[in-house]
Amino acid sequence: MPLMKSPAGDMEITISKISADSDRLITTGKFGAWDSTIYFTVDDVLDMMKLMLNRQVVGFILKLPILIVKTKLLK
Repeated sequence: MPLMKSPAGDMEITISKISADSDRLITTGKFGAWDSTIYFTVDDVLDMMKLMLNRQVVGFILKLPILIVKTKLLK
């Protein structure tokens, strides 16, 4: 489960569903104890994609298969 750390405290985030309507990406889940729905516009998604195009994120994605195998073997 993802963990959000902030000055207000640490909260677990659960994403239970990702969907889309005509012009938005929609995530549904829980933010701490609260149900939440987040709506991303096209511009929001483009901004996130730009943020992800960096050496650290691309490197993480490339080594993800190795990390998955490691975590499955350690369980």
